[in-house]
Amino acid sequence: MPHITPLQFLQTLFPEPLQPARLVLWTKSRRGGTKHSDWLQSLDQAARLAHQYRQSRDVYFSVVLQDKNSAMKIARRRLPRVTARSVRGSDASAMLMTAIWADLDVAGPGHASDRLPPDRDAALGLMAAVPKPPSIVVNSGGGFHVYWLLRQPLRLDSQAARADAKGLVRRVQGALFRAAEARGWRIDNTANLAQLLRLPGTINHKTANHKTAVKKRRASGHRYVTVEQFPMVPHVDAARYDPADFDSLEEAPAAVRSAPLFSGRLSVRRNQPVGNALDAGPPADFRPVYEGCSWLRHCYEDRTALREPEWYAALTIIGRCAIDGADGRRLAHRISRDHPGYSPSRTDDKLDHALASYGPRTCRYIAEELHMASTHCARCPNLKEIKSPIVLGRRELEPLPVSAEKASDGEVAAAGEVSPDGEALTAELPEIVITTREGDVNDQALVALVQGERNLYQRGGLLVQVVGHCRSVASNGIATVGIATGDGDVATDGIATDGGAGESVPVDDQAPAVVKPVQPPILRELLTRHCSFKKLAGGKADSGFKPAHPPRWTVQALLGRGVWPGVPTLRGLVEGPVLRPDGTVLQVPGFDRETGLAYMPSGDFAAVPERPDPRQVRAAIDLLREAVCNFPFRTEAHFAGWLSSVLTPLARPAFVGPSPLNLIDANLRGTGKSLLVDVCSTLLTGRPAARMSHSTDEDEIRKQITGLAMEATQLVLIDNITGVFGSPTLDRALTATSWRDRLLGSNLQVSLPLAVTWYATGNNIILKGDTTRRCLHIRLESSREAPERRTDFRHPRLLSWVRRQRHRLLPAALTLLRGYTVAGRPCQDLPGWGSYDGWSDLVRSAIVWAGLPDPADTRHELEATSATEDVALRDLVHGLGELLEVLGGTATSGEILAALANDSDANSYQQLRAALREYFPSSRPPTATQLSNRLGTYRGRLTGGACIEQGPRSYKGIRWSVRWPVEEVA
Repeated sequence: MPHITPLQFLQTLFPEPLQPARLVLWTKSRRGGTKHSDWLQSLDQAARLAHQYRQSRDVYFSVVLQDKNSAMKIARRRLPRVTARSVRGSDASAMLMTAIWADLDVAGPGHASDRLPPDRDAALGLMAAVPKPPSIVVNSGGGFHVYWLLRQPLRLDSQAARADAKGLVRRVQGALFRAAEARGWRIDNTANLAQLLRLPGTINHKTANHKTAVKKRRASGHRYVTVEQFPMVPHVDAARYDPADFDSLEEAPAAVRSAPLFSGRLSVRRNQPVGNALDAGPPADFRPVYEGCSWLRHCYEDRTALREPEWYAALTIIGRCAIDGADGRRLAHRISRDHPGYSPSRTDDKLDHALASYGPRTCRYIAEELHMASTHCARCPNLKEIKSPIVLGRRELEPLPVSAEKASDGEVAAAGEVSPDGEALTAELPEIVITTREGDVNDQALVALVQGERNLYQRGGLLVQVVGHCRSVASNGIATVGIATGDGDVATDGIATDGGAGESVPVDDQAPAVVKPVQPPILRELLTRHCSFKKLAGGKADSGFKPAHPPRWTVQALLGRGVWPGVPTLRGLVEGPVLRPDGTVLQVPGFDRETGLAYMPSGDFAAVPERPDPRQVRAAIDLLREAVCNFPFRTEAHFAGWLSSVLTPLARPAFVGPSPLNLIDANLRGTGKSLLVDVCSTLLTGRPAARMSHSTDEDEIRKQITGLAMEATQLVLIDNITGVFGSPTLDRALTATSWRDRLLGSNLQVSLPLAVTWYATGNNIILKGDTTRRCLHIRLESSREAPERRTDFRHPRLLSWVRRQRHRLLPAALTLLRGYTVAGRPCQDLPGWGSYDGWSDLVRSAIVWAGLPDPADTRHELEATSATEDVALRDLVHGLGELLEVLGGTATSGEILAALANDSDANSYQQLRAALREYFPSSRPPTATQLSNRLGTYRGRLTGGACIEQGPRSYKGIRWSVRWPVEEVA
């Protein structure tokens, strides 16, 4: 039979060209050492590299083509400096699927499982369970890789498309699962879109036999070909199918997918309990295990930063538990999915490995090997009574009294709580002995804080807390508040109190929640709440211990560490649902580890549709339009601009980069500019927008921005602008996502996330400098002479109406964003907007996708009416050219100033004089150095057909000239 190369096999599987998708070639050395990935855009290159690697490395390829940019973004959320050589791709970066696949292992060398098909014929017989014969069957050296080629590749350009593709693979593999289970066998679950399979034409180094004859076989009346890995690949005239050909199949049932890979013999490893007493019987009840084991609670609460050894140890217990109908596999995914590197398929693989290789980890292993003796195990009341935490879920234990003698770690009685017999309950705090080993003392204090305090975060190298209207912190660290009604009342569900008095506080009257650095006195107070310090009485060992205050050096050391393991990083605060980076909606109160946001809902909100249809999107826009139906927007594009200002804070976690300033101006006073911003703010937060004064002092603006970044302010209004508006410091903030500055009142430099949505209002605002391109223009134009006297409003008390309808308005805005996301975020071919690509690709595109005008269309008018700096530059260049004609064509800055000063006619060179007054507003004329620096700033910049040129430097200074381009003659 004629042989073909691995290149021809890849060409059978994948269409050319691959761009922009990539083929991942993943290799590892045959001694199990180095591993790396190659991201390739050419099948020729893949074949050459495979030939180069085949003698010394195992070579695998990605069955689904991947998007390299998406894969790197996902990987760098966990490891910012990771390189492409270390990344293999994921389900979320899958881009193009050309085949359905399955991996059928056969019992033999290299496989520890005793539930595999006994031989190759038995494995091949399973394929009769699939209604269509496979296109290609590859001998992998230890079994078979089976492919059903698709007639048309599936483009995975949305989360929904990836879910459908994964479901297709699961249906085919589900048929094989059932066929194997019926025979008492087990096959691998490889239904993830980042699956790697061995590349034909390369060597399986863990298998001794590297040459097997190519065989033709027939099964169920269908012809297929087994393709040997070694050394060449025979030509295959492959059949191709449509996804509908497999619609009759169902995914493997949960019981089959969740069954442990090894149900019989367990290999005994180091630190594994001898025998299977701990591994026998039905699943353990997870609730008493979780409540009784401080270490397991730590694994769950710190799951986003859990070390690999602890994760594996926790899986050996969690995988053998169940709770409320959820089996161990679901629990394992629950503890794993918040981790930045979470992958469902890898979690399945690692759970199977943990269950197969280890019994439930023992208390001794946790204490000694994981070094948890002092932090968790020493205070466990069950330490000497059980061998493993899993025992707590498999036998009835006497209830533990909450007392000073036997209080479990982290279990603190509420103030004033009493037992049934009327005696007050107290709870034992972790004890910390003050010694000269300051580092150990500080570490113990930090552990107590992490375990006990829920309202504690790190941000910009500082320990911070959320303070404001959420004075009572719930078990998840965040308390909710109520939503004000139109009459100023607060709904009775979920309201916050004023610190215990029990009175309802209207949202408008509450101070907004903000982030504040933890000061030394507050940290001392927190330490006394969550741990008990003691020291030797009298300094002698035989005198016993006495209570002590937290040492000052402990407080200073903890505040100065800069990084606190176990303390979550806070990126911002939100008071309503928002869009997450994966396109889902954050709707669960508390700290969300994926976004780093503390969600503190200030009301109850209607559910956002999972997959909004066009009708629901149109209804959402109509509801939002009702809120501003009486505002005189100049055009429909200006209404789209206001809608963008509503969507931007809701979409902020889901896009990368800054957003433009929402500039709301009008033709005269009383048109409702500030009210329009307050409608947006009330919809988002339940209260009017915070105001920021308009200052021309750059240092003051910088301090204000630092304060906003420190407090994680969501939106801010610069109200009633007069004169020219623009600032280099504000321009920098409008194109930044982080802000570095000195913290007010100290010498400490902090680097903080900057996620403020900016608003500004004024009448006929004139912009200065580069501020123009950083603004989204929203224009109101009233035809009335006195619009403030108007009374024909649809909602006379508009803000009260917005508060009452906020539970519908906010989800309506999210419905638009969610609809665009589930539609796959189709490209709208919009003109670029420098610095704001991330915002433009989501918020701006969603508005255009919904059928509204492009909000950026309003910028053209703004640029035409606000180019004050361009006017000044034109006056400078043309006025300078006029003067230099008199001075011989070139002059130094000193000669230019002298010529102006010596000119007897004060009305001459008016263009140049006006430009100098604009650039140097002081009553004194500029110095020669100041003018030279200004001319150097604009050298070579063309305006009105002319530009400033810098000439040679003489002992008198740089000589300047004005160049007038000569028009080409046809």
